[in-house]
Amino acid sequence: MKKIKGYIGALLIGATLFSATGCGKKDGLVEAIQKTNTAKSFGYKGKIDVKVDGQLPPEAAGFNNLSLEMNGKYAGEQNKNAKVQANVKFTIMGLSADLDLMEEMSLEGEKANIKMLLEIPELLKAQTGPMFQNYDYLYVDTKDVEKLEKDIQGEEQKPSNVDTKAMMDKGTNIQKSLLSFMKEYKDEDGKGMVEDTGKQAITVNGAEENLQTYKVSVDNDKIKKILKAYLKDEKRAKEIQDYINTIEPQDPSKKEELNIEELAKEIDTMPNVLGKDGLVLDFAVKDGYVVQYKIKGNFAGEQGISVNINLAFDLFDINKEMGIKIPNKTDVKAIDLTELMNMFNGQVQ
Repeated sequence: MKKIKGYIGALLIGATLFSATGCGKKDGLVEAIQKTNTAKSFGYKGKIDVKVDGQLPPEAAGFNNLSLEMNGKYAGEQNKNAKVQANVKFTIMGLSADLDLMEEMSLEGEKANIKMLLEIPELLKAQTGPMFQNYDYLYVDTKDVEKLEKDIQGEEQKPSNVDTKAMMDKGTNIQKSLLSFMKEYKDEDGKGMVEDTGKQAITVNGAEENLQTYKVSVDNDKIKKILKAYLKDEKRAKEIQDYINTIEPQDPSKKEELNIEELAKEIDTMPNVLGKDGLVLDFAVKDGYVVQYKIKGNFAGEQGISVNINLAFDLFDINKEMGIKIPNKTDVKAIDLTELMNMFNGQVQ
């Protein structure tokens, strides 16, 4: 079960963020999450701050403080197509950068077609001399991703042939299972985990409104309890296994079988992922949509290291026309990812 174990940590956090939420009201947090997932467009802005307490190794010392801000807009239909525009500002290792990102994705049969333009920061241009002198964007599309995958795997190996549509469909099924589980868990073992904090003055995208709010607090014991409750259902556990086998297809004779009892024991013996302050989530709901969420987490690392994460995210202009236009590569000064890889490999002057 090595492959299954490798995904426990990610599922642990995911199950906590989704399954710990909920309330008994008809228009509560569970319903708001479901409704928000159906939004076809919205504007967004957010900020993430990461601070590390403790002595990091020299090669990672610059990551003590990381700050990232983003704002942009999204339009699309779930599991069909999506367009995203974003401006990203970040500070890491004492350096700051500001760049724009534009991405378009569509599904055709079992294949996802992507097109992405990533602005080359002025800081990077200054550091690399003539390499990016005549370019403003890095361009990435499906063929670039496929070539990169092939180069990583080696010429002798066959492509992974991941079924993109199946992966997305199974991911959607897991999301539905999580939402269904939320409704059960909040009324049984999850009582008391969610606090209805009533109407509060909340500022979303610069405008203050009186909105319904909720607070969720979890610690290591609660998070393990949630995960075991979710995975004790054989159907839900199998969905996780099928999803993993889809994104990492293997010889059928080598696929691992999920043992729920063994998995429960693994969860009990897992090291604590949360620090002393645990994980606190705050939500604000407007017109049945989650329009703001904040996450404050304290995560336990190795050798006494503690990682503190603060995230705040606003959603606004939900289901309004976004007018997202993604330019073609020929419309801007862009360097193709494949061309850039050749430059690094010394194949192009």
